[in-house]
Amino acid sequence: MPAYSVKTIRTVERYCIEQLQIDEDELMQRAAQQAWQTLCTTCPQVKRINVLAGPGNNGGDAYVLAYLAMQQGYGVCVYTATNASPATAVALRAYQRYQRAGGKNLIW
Repeated sequence: MPAYSVKTIRTVERYCIEQLQIDEDELMQRAAQQAWQTLCTTCPQVKRINVLAGPGNNGGDAYVLAYLAMQQGYGVCVYTATNASPATAVALRAYQRYQRAGGKNLIW
């Protein structure tokens, strides 16, 4: 799987939001869904996952992934660097959805 720079990803995201009119929540959902599908394909025997979440939108992706796993009956724990809330509105919404569903966070 190729790796992309932060600058490249931000350019693609901006294009999707501005030109394709896909909102940030939808982009986050799509990213997490793809990660979830990859996890299920590559590790079908796993039934418990630990997820690392930062304060930005990548952390939001992590919370959506964790939520998807919980919905499928997986044991999930999200680890964060601090007890502060996510730094972006879209990541905060993902975090809150995960929390409302009974998700747990631990500080590493």
